[in-house]
Amino acid sequence: MEDLKPDEGRISAVILCDTNYRLKQKIYDSTGILDKIDEGESITSIFDESSKNKSINFLDDVVINGTSVNWGLNVNTGDTIKKYFFGGFLLEDSIFIFVLKENGIDLALCRSILEINREAIQLLNFGQGKKQDPVPKEERPNSDDIYNSLSSLNNELINTQRQLRKKQKEMEILNKKLELMTITDELTGLYNRRYFWVKIEEELKRADRLGYSIALISIDINNFKTINDTKGHDEGDRVLKAFATITHEVLRDSFDFAFRWGGDEFTLILNNCTMEQAQRIMKRLDKEFIKHTEIASLAAGIVLVESTKDIDIERLIKIADKKMYKDKASKKDKRNRD
Repeated sequence: MEDLKPDEGRISAVILCDTNYRLKQKIYDSTGILDKIDEGESITSIFDESSKNKSINFLDDVVINGTSVNWGLNVNTGDTIKKYFFGGFLLEDSIFIFVLKENGIDLALCRSILEINREAIQLLNFGQGKKQDPVPKEERPNSDDIYNSLSSLNNELINTQRQLRKKQKEMEILNKKLELMTITDELTGLYNRRYFWVKIEEELKRADRLGYSIALISIDINNFKTINDTKGHDEGDRVLKAFATITHEVLRDSFDFAFRWGGDEFTLILNNCTMEQAQRIMKRLDKEFIKHTEIASLAAGIVLVESTKDIDIERLIKIADKKMYKDKASKKDKRNRD
């Protein structure tokens, strides 16, 4: 008989309790989580206070729906608190509970276990003195039969978990790609305008919690129309991509964020930033940007958000836009004078 081990997603414990959540039998336990509980005591006593209510929700779900799986619950082992994953199904007036170290108890597999182990469970109930349909003695499975059955089912569970993890990784990759498609601009790879409204809410909450200011910057590329008219849209696209590349080089990763607002307009969110710092960052962006084009430069309008109380982001964006257009006009006047 293959030993049941609590690794590689194997079943670490098997518990039988009644529908009032009192322990009926410790069928198997390689974890020690059942050491301090006796038959007749509430199974909820093994759970840490942080998971006490959630454990009751798990057991209620089993009773109501017949099966419930993949509940991550913290168990108090006495010396430490460890997280295990619980699944179970209802057997007449008993709850059959599986405990794993890794997530991945499959609902369909639970039902298969229920079907395969009916005779084994019948024996367990028989051993507790519960009246059952007569089963000839020679046909009653012994304890080795039960453990062999569980061991075989463990192997099925391991294979199912491995396949599930593989599919989950594939789904995670696809979901990340889909998410990026919905929040990024296809040409530049920067975040898009739609995502700005999601991100600004997140950053305002963080700024309010940590007590710092945010700089909002509206940016427009001067003479961009001239680039498209005289050198073609491919050159215009190259300039837009160049600006995006520069933002990655100048801005702080995972702390400052650049968005393509539309056409040749962009918006920046600079966290924990003063007006002087925002102005220096804009000068660096412009200095690096003009290296990529002979006729274009950046116009910018900066607004500092120092308080999130009664804030109107749309109004602040309009103020930043007005400052940006003023900067754009002043640079145009300067070129005309030159």
